[in-house]
Amino acid sequence: MKQLTIRARNLIYKFNLSHSHVITEKIGMTLNYEEGNYRQSELVRIIREAVVHFALTKKEIQKYKDDDDFGEMQRKAWERISKAHKNSKGDYGELLLFIILTIFFPSEKFVTKVRLRSSTKDQIKGFDCAHFSIENGKAVLWLGEAKFHQQFSGAITDAIKSIHEHCKIDYLRDEISILGSNIELNESFHEYDKINDILNGGVTSI
Repeated sequence: MKQLTIRARNLIYKFNLSHSHVITEKIGMTLNYEEGNYRQSELVRIIREAVVHFALTKKEIQKYKDDDDFGEMQRKAWERISKAHKNSKGDYGELLLFIILTIFFPSEKFVTKVRLRSSTKDQIKGFDCAHFSIENGKAVLWLGEAKFHQQFSGAITDAIKSIHEHCKIDYLRDEISILGSNIELNESFHEYDKINDILNGGVTSI
């Protein structure tokens, strides 16, 4: 993941937008240029190479490494990627969200959501990612929504619609219940209790 991180940092640039009519600072991302064009083909390669880290748990990856079975590791990871039509599956957006959160923000995945998919013909249900970070000694839960559309306006509209739906109290309770029963962090992880508290109602109410 180290070399993948370096390449992604050299390809994807984070920039801040601040305007007088905007209360909070906005963060944007853009691709680097090469000969006046966006480096889209390089982004595709990075997304493809990130599939293993996106679709498998850390324990699964370590097991395949210990067994020196990298072919099976790739096969198992791609087996979890949606087999829906390329224009109707959301895995590309979810993969890109995973890369951005992992590389540009202080967060780590603690539930491999793609592993919870009941069918490769279906999309990932609920939030598209489940990450966490430790900030000022407190655990922070990251729930993300990704949309990968050919039209920018359509993606924004669908994302806002999904966020409104997913932030309803009953939906959040159900989602956190699923996350809590599938947490992948080992109990020996020194921040495990902080994460577990969030998932089991031990912090400020939703």
